[in-house]
Amino acid sequence: NKESKELVNADYIDMSVPQGAGGLCSTVLDLYKWDRSFYTDSLLSKVSKEKMFTFYIADYGYGWGREIRKDGRISIGHNGVINGFSSIIHRFVADNSVIIILANTDSFETNDIFNQIPAIFFKEE
Repeated sequence: NKESKELVNADYIDMSVPQGAGGLCSTVLDLYKWDRSFYTDSLLSKVSKEKMFTFYIADYGYGWGREIRKDGRISIGHNGVINGFSSIIHRFVADNSVIIILANTDSFETNDIFNQIPAIFFKEE
């Protein structure tokens, strides 16, 4: 429960309904390895990566959003929340860094935590 900060069981959801939104299972280590693959051509070709990371609608492209931080640093990422889970992955390509947060609760404020990590790591004002 976001208001009281009390942990409660998530409402039931048939996971066949949200498909990709709830149909993936991963770990921080696997997502880190996936991130690292984007710096090589081992998983995707250069052309595929260019398409994947092109922003077609304002700051959004093939599942990735672009965020410009206060210090001008750019991150590329995606977050999600579904009954009982929340997650975020943001890549700071120019810094060869990635932030990955996985939580087994939907009341965990992943965006708040995400915003604190680069502020500390990159010493943002």
